[in-house]
Amino acid sequence: SPPLWKDGRMKRSRFTEGQIIGMLYMGIPTAQINALQSSFIRSMAIASVILLLLIGVIAWVIIGRAVAPLSRMAEVLGTVAKGDLRLADVPVNGQDEVAMLADSANRMKNNLRSLMSNVSHSAEQVAASSEELTASSTQTADTVRQVAESIVRMAEGAERQSEALGN
Repeated sequence: SPPLWKDGRMKRSRFTEGQIIGMLYMGIPTAQINALQSSFIRSMAIASVILLLLIGVIAWVIIGRAVAPLSRMAEVLGTVAKGDLRLADVPVNGQDEVAMLADSANRMKNNLRSLMSNVSHSAEQVAASSEELTASSTQTADTVRQVAESIVRMAEGAERQSEALGN
């Protein structure tokens, strides 16, 4: 006899040989399955949006931490480019490329400061030597003028003596 189904339960049915077979009947309405499916899809969409937002926030924080030292380096190098070498060294943290860039920028700034100090010191020495040369040339000019005046007086004296002897 064919299996009989009632109330969503499994009904036993026997074949002519006496074997028991079973069949499962699911008595869930299609509307309920569709509602479960819609709820699952909505939950997955919300979870995906939340996960994407969380990944975005984490990426924002990581990128911000990576870009902050670069922004600080750009600020320091901009100030150095304007000629202000009095800035403190940029802190060097770690061994990555940004740390190597910060270390190189610090060394460049300090070397430029040292170079400018040496140029300033040399300029002061040149100015002092120039003042000494000016004073020396003034003294030389005064001495030459005195010698010239002495020669003129000697020539005038010699001329007078020559005239006195010639008369």
